[in-house]
Amino acid sequence: MTTFRHYRKIEIVASLVMWVITIGMGVYLAAMWSRIPDIVPTHYGLFGQPDAWGGKTSILGPFLVQVVVMLIDQVALHQAVKSTIKTGLPVMINRNCIVLTGPVIAVIFGWITVGTIGFGKLGKYFIAVAFVLVAVLMAVIVISQKHDAKRMEEFRNRTGYAKEKKRPVREDDTHGIPDMKFQGKVDLWARALVIFVNVMMLWAVFSSLNQGKESMIEIIIVLMVLVIVDLLMVPMCFRNYILLGEQELLIVFGLIKKRIRYSNIELLEETHNPLSSLAMSFDRIYVHTSSGDDVLVAVKEKKAFIEEVYRRAGIF
Repeated sequence: MTTFRHYRKIEIVASLVMWVITIGMGVYLAAMWSRIPDIVPTHYGLFGQPDAWGGKTSILGPFLVQVVVMLIDQVALHQAVKSTIKTGLPVMINRNCIVLTGPVIAVIFGWITVGTIGFGKLGKYFIAVAFVLVAVLMAVIVISQKHDAKRMEEFRNRTGYAKEKKRPVREDDTHGIPDMKFQGKVDLWARALVIFVNVMMLWAVFSSLNQGKESMIEIIIVLMVLVIVDLLMVPMCFRNYILLGEQELLIVFGLIKKRIRYSNIELLEETHNPLSSLAMSFDRIYVHTSSGDDVLVAVKEKKAFIEEVYRRAGIF
């Protein structure tokens, strides 16, 4: 209960909103179950019109996904709040991201349930609105990251945090130290997720093959999306490591590269925060920085990695 006392008002409101929507969908499903047709839409085209149908139990799918995502979001928020309490650092990007993610996903999945049951369609603007909501979420994350960097700088100047935790690292301290490579950790669930996404999207393609020429545009778009998704996700499983250089560490995560100077590192915190990150495992390390470059990573040799980064960063 102590952790809940540290929730900000916006976090309490966001949690209430996403759970009210989710529980409301459960009540709506239960109340409407006897009136739901035996055959309901199970797939929609680009403009929200149904193009595949199945038994009414299929409507439970989106709702169950919504419940699972809400649980993950709530756990992530709780972990983020605990991290703030533990470190004392004024870093809010994770918490701000989670605060928006939960209600947005609840609204999107909630409308899928209501649209399917009440109207038999999602509406031609559904996908456009969903993309706008996601774009706004991304913009807020970027803005939050910039604000975090400013807050961290003010915090350091006010408390002398960096001076207490770190000693000055001269170039001679790290000059000549060989680079070290730490292989990223990839859990079974991550590999299974890649396979699942491919199977589901290919199934959608094959199920549309016999629906005439009208479905060809949708098939092409789905295949293009699948290629893009695989180009992003597959390399994350095989090209995943962190290289420790003399003055900075280089995170290589699939096609993504991120550099963080040791002088900007404040703290490495072991965590299982499920928030989206440069990691394919929940056995993670939260890299707190003074530059707003905070990131979650996962490596196989976690203890050795933390010790080596601390040594190179001059953190006691």
